[in-house]
Amino acid sequence: MDVSLQFLVENSIDEDGRIEFTAKLLSNEGQVAPGIVSDWWSPPQSELSERILPDPVDLVKAFSDSRWATNVARAHWLWIEDGGEIRDDITSATATWVVEFFDELLSPETNFRVFLQDDGLDEESRGFLTPRNRFLLWLSLWNIASDLDGNLAMEVESIVKDDMPTSVREQPRTWWSEMRASANRLCEAARLGEVSALEPRTVAEEALISLATRQSYIDWASDSFENSNYQEIFDSLPRSPYDEAWEEVLPDLTGDADVEMVWDHHLQGIGDPDDLTNKILGIGDYRPSAWHTKFARAQANGQ
Repeated sequence: MDVSLQFLVENSIDEDGRIEFTAKLLSNEGQVAPGIVSDWWSPPQSELSERILPDPVDLVKAFSDSRWATNVARAHWLWIEDGGEIRDDITSATATWVVEFFDELLSPETNFRVFLQDDGLDEESRGFLTPRNRFLLWLSLWNIASDLDGNLAMEVESIVKDDMPTSVREQPRTWWSEMRASANRLCEAARLGEVSALEPRTVAEEALISLATRQSYIDWASDSFENSNYQEIFDSLPRSPYDEAWEEVLPDLTGDADVEMVWDHHLQGIGDPDDLTNKILGIGDYRPSAWHTKFARAQANGQ
């Protein structure tokens, strides 16, 4: 019995963001005992989520698993010893498919299929962070981060700075560098769908979510569809009754929208914890010097 030919299938993302399957025909001794299937091929540098040994009936189902499009995965074909009779020094073996899924995201910097994967939350638990809202929020935050990056790198005019409350517009470069870092963090959290990570940890992040969910910023995000394949991706996302309920996103993440009062010209000084209205409403310290200080809950969670 010839057991020298083995077959390996791996997934990847091409330069256009499409899923690719690469098949390799290998030549080496691939007959293994049932208990050491995992030793045949070195795993990626990530944790194994699930290993399946599908029978012929379930093979199509295994290759149709949605994790092929979102996570590092592979399948290999090899001989597994039956433990039966030995004839001419060759153990009886069965050709078997082994399908493995790992906890590492597949090309996360370019793979937008993460917006399609099940995040394990029902619609009520997910709230207003629907897949379509999260996709547009991600693009909106990406625009904000890019705008701040351009301003810091080349001192070009900043749309974001001009749209921020007057009390912070003249803050120093280091302050705005922290603002950019916060925008980048929220942008990544929106892309990966980490709801807990999207919860603002500072006043700055509350302000960024508030700005990113303004209709003008959502329109700005939608405009980027024209020069990319984002429209196709967006159209493929499931719909929800909560889609486009932008005014609810910030309160849904934080429990209130107090930060939006610092934009109100009629409430000058509202960010000062000594301000009477601030005290009555229990807002807290929203002065520019406190914008990058983590909230107590974030500090308690080690965030």
